Amino acid sequence: MAIALNGSTQYATAGDVAGLEVVGNQSYSFFIKSTSSADMRPVSLGPLFALSPFGAGSFAILNPDSTAWELADSTTYTPGTWLHFGMTFAIGAPGVGTFYCGGVADGTMVLGAAGTPFNTGAKTIGAYNPGTPEGFLLGDIGQVCVWPVTLDATAMAHAAAGRNPMNTTYFSAPLDYWPLLTTADLASLGTLASTLTLVGSPSTASTHPTVDAPPSANVFIPRVVIF
Repeated sequence: MAIALNGSTQYATAGDVAGLEVVGNQSYSFFIKSTSSADMRPVSLGPLFALSPFGAGSFAILNPDSTAWELADSTTYTPGTWLHFGMTFAIGAPGVGTFYCGGVADGTMVLGAAGTPFNTGAKTIGAYNPGTPEGFLLGDIGQVCVWPVTLDATAMAHAAAGRNPMNTTYFSAPLDYWPLLTTADLASLGTLASTLTLVGSPSTASTHPTVDAPPSANVFIPRVVIF
């Protein structure tokens, strides 16, 4: 299961969560299965993760200061398939953001100085700018996670392979993690525990990216994804 969005009126919001502003190292991860390659911003923690078509179904990331498309994804997205997206931020002077698609690093972008939040405002899933929503996601989304560290390439590959974000064998504790198994699954399992509010009555999708069980369950569920 996942939540399904109609691409025009539906999204989820956690409100303006100060703890999710990038003033230090952070990482973001989620799966989408879009039925369109049109402009969409599936996870907008402020202006982050503004995805837009770049060539034949590929995507680019909008610079946090909204001035330019900084980074092109070399992996062509086929609508109707699950695909993992990730972004890591290493704050410095200057900092570096790295974009991941399908668990593979696709490029980097230069960030501002340390300690300067550039993603203030409401945090939304499935649209951008709750005041005047735009860039709606047409399709399904699940496993949205935010960590307070810069994940390395190995950890991001684990996220893309379906490792449970709560699995401490592979990850540190997330700030917020919304599995979004159904439309009733809105509570974060992360330390910030930010509860989502649905807008426009999204529905529950029929499929969901499979995630393995945490170590305490002593169960390993293999995940197979065909792109």
